[in-house]
Amino acid sequence: MKRILFLIPIFFVSTSAFADENKIKNYIFTHYKKVPSVIVEEIARHTLEKSEKWDIPYELTIAVMEVESSFNPYSCSKARARGLMQVRYVVWGKVFGLKSKYDLHEVDIGIEAGIRVLKTYIEKTGSVDKALYKYVGGNERYVKRVNSCMERFKSFSQSSE
Repeated sequence: MKRILFLIPIFFVSTSAFADENKIKNYIFTHYKKVPSVIVEEIARHTLEKSEKWDIPYELTIAVMEVESSFNPYSCSKARARGLMQVRYVVWGKVFGLKSKYDLHEVDIGIEAGIRVLKTYIEKTGSVDKALYKYVGGNERYVKRVNSCMERFKSFSQSSE
């Protein structure tokens, strides 16, 4: 009688990933009460996933979203930037293979597009602050605001542990 051995893959999810996801959700729920919970769930999940994929600190991603859209995925600017991270379709749409400007309003696509823009600028400039300066088109106040939001998120995260 032959025995057949079945190997069942077991996936372990880091408890720190759950903790980080909860930090993001708690931060948004506390400071942006009007954002629907289903959107907050998506933002938290995709922020961690896409930030890890592109090797960008998720705290930076959260700060850019906070400054750019106040966590509103349907946000549109006068400069025709769209989504959570306010990416301009006319500049980045073809580069990222987007089919429509409305793709940027999808939480996962908008977050990944913004992170890819940041990653591109960080690689070009060698500095997060210089990348942020380019991200917004040259504004020192913007860089300070993003850094301030990032520190606020980190402080909130540490105090809620």
